[in-house]
Amino acid sequence: MQILITNDDGIHSPGLKILAETLVQLGDVTVVAPSQEQSGVSHALTYRTPLFAQKVNWKNGITAWSVAGTPADCVRIGMLNLMETRPELVVSGINHGLNLGINTVYSGTIAGAEEGALLGAVGAAVSLEYAADPPWKAASEVTADLLKKLINYHKSESVFFNINIPLKACEPDEPRNVRVTSADVVPYLSDYEDRVSPGGSHYYWFLSGKSHRNPLAGTDRDAFQKGFVTITPLDYNRTKESELESLENWFSRKEFEPEKASPPLLFQKKDLFADGT
Repeated sequence: MQILITNDDGIHSPGLKILAETLVQLGDVTVVAPSQEQSGVSHALTYRTPLFAQKVNWKNGITAWSVAGTPADCVRIGMLNLMETRPELVVSGINHGLNLGINTVYSGTIAGAEEGALLGAVGAAVSLEYAADPPWKAASEVTADLLKKLINYHKSESVFFNINIPLKACEPDEPRNVRVTSADVVPYLSDYEDRVSPGGSHYYWFLSGKSHRNPLAGTDRDAFQKGFVTITPLDYNRTKESELESLENWFSRKEFEPEKASPPLLFQKKDLFADGT
């Protein structure tokens, strides 16, 4: 089996190299990863500037490429140009830090797996709970065990998988309990801090925040808090099927009454920062 591995932490991430060395037990591994960190770039593609790719000399014998682009760029150029045989499996990770819930929208790690699925491979994004000294080897073994099952799963065409591994699951005497979940998509409670540069110009710095409610039962955030390795099936077809008929009926109306007021926002900023569920 041909395997392509990418990430969004960059070609020099220790988690990338250890994962590649571990997954040789499953097949022939090729690494195509960004030359620099690409966290939070989502599914961006480079198309107005040249995409430079350079072969990297890894002592373990694994073919590796450094690409001056995004994770989606890496998977695309890897599958279409750099690999002689199209891979059946595309793995993106192991990311240093979780990609639960709303992170599936913003994550470059997720986009790497998604691009693989778009091009016909089984796509899997893998993330590990943050730690000062991450247990990369144990997390890679957990990943390999899960992938052995996922590659034989009869999936629908557009599905790919998001895997999140808690540190607890990497401990040698702990059971590796796995739970299939939905994504608990809660908006970021992040604001921007207004700062002033030494030259007197204003700029804004992104601030991280916390969720405004507890995780919903059965979701990835809920299962992760209970110590489970989570697997969430995702779909690159973003059509909201349940809205098609309703929207069609809405536009088939002959007359529209003017709205008395603007439609309300789904949430207000004050609601986002409120405590509780």
